[in-house]
Amino acid sequence: MRRKILAALFWSAYGLLAGVLIWHSCRTGESSVGDSSAVGEWLEPFFSGLIPDPTGAGRPIDVWWSGYGAFIRKGIGHFGGFGALGAFGGAAFALSFFRGGAKKPYLSALRAFAFCLAAGLFLGALTEGLQLFSEGRNGSFSDVALDFSGYAVGAAASYFLTIFILSKRKGR
Repeated sequence: MRRKILAALFWSAYGLLAGVLIWHSCRTGESSVGDSSAVGEWLEPFFSGLIPDPTGAGRPIDVWWSGYGAFIRKGIGHFGGFGALGAFGGAAFALSFFRGGAKKPYLSALRAFAFCLAAGLFLGALTEGLQLFSEGRNGSFSDVALDFSGYAVGAAASYFLTIFILSKRKGR
């Protein structure tokens, strides 16, 4: 029973985050840039403390690092957002479709993980495709690859951790 409840929670988080990512991909280019700038400003004190000014002048990271905006958009937005989505998805797929008691549990694990990855590729392509219809936006194959990479990393980590935990619980 706990497994079903956990699966429902992970599916809910997965659906909610997927909805947010899809909604964001439908926003105009101006809105998207504004969102990225707001996130960059919010994270600036954290990153300035983590990575100090190499000249020692104490300037904020967004002043001395010209790639900070791109890092926020691509690293945090694309890779990080889809990494979180993959983490929720990996756990949801593992809890729902992995059957450790099957005759060939590794086939069950691979099949469920393949579906999980296919869902991530679909969502990455969907969000980039929707941008083709939003004013001031354009989708790109490189962003689909970045989205999918983040998704795959998050999904693999949570999927195999969930399977590991499930297999240890069975052995009690």
